[in-house]
Amino acid sequence: LREAIDDLSEEVGNLLGISPVYETEPIAEGNHPPYLNLTVAFSSILDPEAVLAITQKIEQNFGRTSKGDLAPRVLDIDLISIGSYRTQNERLVLPHPRMNLRKFVLLPLSDLCPDWKNPATGDQLSKLVSACVDSSWIIRNSYITI
Repeated sequence: LREAIDDLSEEVGNLLGISPVYETEPIAEGNHPPYLNLTVAFSSILDPEAVLAITQKIEQNFGRTSKGDLAPRVLDIDLISIGSYRTQNERLVLPHPRMNLRKFVLLPLSDLCPDWKNPATGDQLSKLVSACVDSSWIIRNSYITI
């Protein structure tokens, strides 16, 4: 995770913060090991499509071969939100359309940006966390320093 964060910092922009690392129940069916999830925040002058291209390149550098499946993978980088930017096309939807369904997104995000509001709906993060019906287990584990 630290290597991926370093790679993102080199290409995306200035690293502003890192949430705690959460160990989470895998979404996929089958006997998969727990996942590790965190949220990072950057300031950047890049447009969202450029950031997406960078994240996909970093995933490939870590051995990612496909997108869209639920199989375990070494690294999966999702763009959750980029400022107040909103888009919906075949390559990118911002803010992330399923973030409100996933504690492994909402809890790290609330650690890092507790005052964040969804730019599409205006909902405060605290409202999204309390309304989340995700019943999977999640454990706050450790911190990665900046």
